[in-house]
Amino acid sequence: STDSPGLCAFILTIISYLLIVATFPFSLCLCIKVVQEYERAVIFRLGRLLKGGAKGPGIFFVIPCIDSYRKVDLRTVSFDVPPQEPLDSPPGRHYLEERPGYPQPG
Repeated sequence: STDSPGLCAFILTIISYLLIVATFPFSLCLCIKVVQEYERAVIFRLGRLLKGGAKGPGIFFVIPCIDSYRKVDLRTVSFDVPPQEPLDSPPGRHYLEERPGYPQPG
């Protein structure tokens, strides 16, 4: 199928797992990531979206050099909108007053 990774991706993943096992105590700092309860992590393996979609909240595992991840904040963001000056007349009124043949307001 077109969604399955190729042979090269499989070999690179196996080599990365072997490097993680060989440098086990030090590799934990690079492999284990944490996202908060208001965040999700989208993981890409060799540039393609990993199956299962977004991970989190909690702890997840990333293979260095093969996986990249992006944290997505799910909190609602609000902005202050400054007040605007009101218009003196409704829109289009000046246009109608200038045209001959239309009744003049007032």
